[in-house]
Amino acid sequence: AIGGTFDRFHVGHLALLNAAFRSAERVFIGLTTDGFVASRGKKGIAPFEERRERLEGVLRRWGWWERTEIGALDDELGPPAEDPSFDVIIGSPFTLENCLRVNASRIEKGLPPIAVELSPIVLAEDGLPLSSTRVRSGEVDEFGRLKGFRGPAAR
Repeated sequence: AIGGTFDRFHVGHLALLNAAFRSAERVFIGLTTDGFVASRGKKGIAPFEERRERLEGVLRRWGWWERTEIGALDDELGPPAEDPSFDVIIGSPFTLENCLRVNASRIEKGLPPIAVELSPIVLAEDGLPLSSTRVRSGEVDEFGRLKGFRGPAAR
């Protein structure tokens, strides 16, 4: 299982997906719902269906579509917290705490913990983590290349 918003798809997302498909035969992708995105105060995020279609296109392009289930994610833990069929959750160093919370919830419910695997953080050319927020702001492109943005002090 992996989860995310997958807005402004970038190579960091691709690295996460690659880690998931290397680790499991079938991958559940929890895609955050519009309501969950709003509850977290995120602005400027594409609607759920648009993000889902874009994600499906990437999965098809890389030959992963037949091994995928996409589900709506409307809370931080999602189905892996209570479904015994999950074996592994893939996260990043930024989401490790949430992965551990999934296991804590499983143990609370009498389920065995699942393996936690971390995908490496993809850095932009400035050495900072690549993120959809940085792509959305125009700071970097989806490959992590700087686009001339130099922050408030340079304006």
